[in-house]
Amino acid sequence: MSVGRHGMIRLCDPSVSRDHAELTSNGENWLVTDLGSRNGTYVNGVAVQRRRILPGDTVRFGKVSLRFDGGLANDEDYDEETRAITVSPQTMTLDGPGAQALVGQSAALRDAMRLAARAAHSNATVLLYGESGTGKELFARLVWEESSRKDKVFVPVHSGAIEPSLLASTLFGYEKGAFTGADRQKNGLFEDANGGTIFLDEIGEISSDTQVKLLRVLQEGEFMRVGGTKPIKVDVRVICATNRDLAAEVRAGRFREDLYYRLNVIQINLPPLRERSGDIADLVLHYVGVLGGSERSVSPDAMAALCRYRWPGNVRELRNVVERMLVLGSGERIEVGDLPAEIAGSSPDANDRPGTSLAEMERRHIEAVLEACGGNKKVAAEKLGISRSTLYEKLRESDCVCSEIGHGESRSRTYSAKSSA
Repeated sequence: MSVGRHGMIRLCDPSVSRDHAELTSNGENWLVTDLGSRNGTYVNGVAVQRRRILPGDTVRFGKVSLRFDGGLANDEDYDEETRAITVSPQTMTLDGPGAQALVGQSAALRDAMRLAARAAHSNATVLLYGESGTGKELFARLVWEESSRKDKVFVPVHSGAIEPSLLASTLFGYEKGAFTGADRQKNGLFEDANGGTIFLDEIGEISSDTQVKLLRVLQEGEFMRVGGTKPIKVDVRVICATNRDLAAEVRAGRFREDLYYRLNVIQINLPPLRERSGDIADLVLHYVGVLGGSERSVSPDAMAALCRYRWPGNVRELRNVVERMLVLGSGERIEVGDLPAEIAGSSPDANDRPGTSLAEMERRHIEAVLEACGGNKKVAAEKLGISRSTLYEKLRESDCVCSEIGHGESRSRTYSAKSSA
């Protein structure tokens, strides 16, 4: 088998969609991206839309599982029995635990990703709308990584975290003597991002003075440093994000209308977690895996409580709660007693929690545990805290596809640029 910097795997198996998932490399990392498949793409038993792959990860396309020991190499590095592909470990690095992972398989997440990927192919300004914690920077990075500027710098700027009086000099730099303490000339972040992409988070927080300077960059492709007199030309792709209603801010006179229209060329609305509740179990298992390791698991009752909760802080809150449980939990399995009181005591509300049923959440949880256990039902039952007979009964009820992993999948070795049914 041979896959280049940008390619896909062809697997001749009826459970694999024709255009199932894409495997790409940017020279430093391998990423898998689901392409709207019928049966989903899973990394270590967790449904993902986009995720970087670590050595030892098992990626499942439909019912076909492949283990990646590093990066992709040649045909002789493929082992028929273990379905493992060996690649060079130097290509497998991450920015941090669980970085750059878009986890889940909900239609809302897929729609937002599809629009972001289409937006990436132009240089148009992108405006990301979403509540706090919905993953706006992840989507900004997705636009960057899919664009022609992916080999250039990506500069994230959290505007709300910078003192308003300092934001203009941070973005556009300053000349020596421009203000007290300016003892030298300093480049701004727009100069640092020249040729690449800049991500301006919390764009609704910037002052009117900075709005004027930003408008000039977008209109003319130039700016002046604070205290400067000479225009500086730059070529920068701008992606912005906000959790404010900018149209309402324009009507209230707090945001420039001309800047709003310059920023809002392509608008992408990111769904809150309560609108993609079917992704909660996958997100929980994802963060348990990247933060706690393979030895930690989640009981069905704890998972049900986590899936009932509304998550006002969205994915960021979920990640923090999982980390807290892993640190404070005393056993190898997270139980209801390990959850914060407001989550353990949460109750379902049929009127306001549309989406995946508890039976479906349980099915996906069992499927993920079986995947992690390599299909070994005895070990899976122990991890789930149930008897093997109970596990068999639940498998019969849910027809869990994971019960067949490693038993009877197609052993075809046909590989090329695209998946094929």
